Amino acid sequence: MDVSSAKVHDRKRLKRLVNQTEENVRMSKVLGDGVYDSRANFNFLDGRHIKPVIRIRKASVSRSKSPQARKFEVIEQQTFKLKSWSRIHRFGKR
Repeated sequence: MDVSSAKVHDRKRLKRLVNQTEENVRMSKVLGDGVYDSRANFNFLDGRHIKPVIRIRKASVSRSKSPQARKFEVIEQQTFKLKSWSRIHRFGKR
């Protein structure tokens, strides 16, 4: 858990949350809603060898500058219906 002021965007807190979590446990994937959809977060997770399961924004496209993992998520989420994608990755499970 990470508490910050309303002025700090959640997207910028992913690195800190991952770092804190990995002090205690090795992670293989990170599930996150659309607020975590950013090039920086995908690059960070890729560098740590953590699979991002992040819901992309609705109008997303797989551009050449996007990290490979994000391109894969864009294609996968646009190919499968969101309900199927969620079931495959257990997205939304608590």
